[in-house]
Amino acid sequence: MIKVSMYQRRPRLAEDFDTLLEDLQLRHPWCKKANNDYYMRNVRESVCSLHDIPKSSIDVSSAEAFVRSLTEIGEAEIISLDCDPVV
Repeated sequence: MIKVSMYQRRPRLAEDFDTLLEDLQLRHPWCKKANNDYYMRNVRESVCSLHDIPKSSIDVSSAEAFVRSLTEIGEAEIISLDCDPVV
């Protein structure tokens, strides 16, 4: 399991990066279905506009590459890649 904090929110536990992004989407009240590609592209647009950085700064080729790109600009923090959930 991974433990990641995104957008300065509390850390989330997820099985992998794809599941993490799906969880973030499905927590939105109007989200009916998770679509990681659409989500990554839209977040890239917003973050690049906010920070005035080129789109090439954020890799949307995979969920893991996307989250790692966000860590490089300070929008995410990977706390653990091998986290044991507390039961």
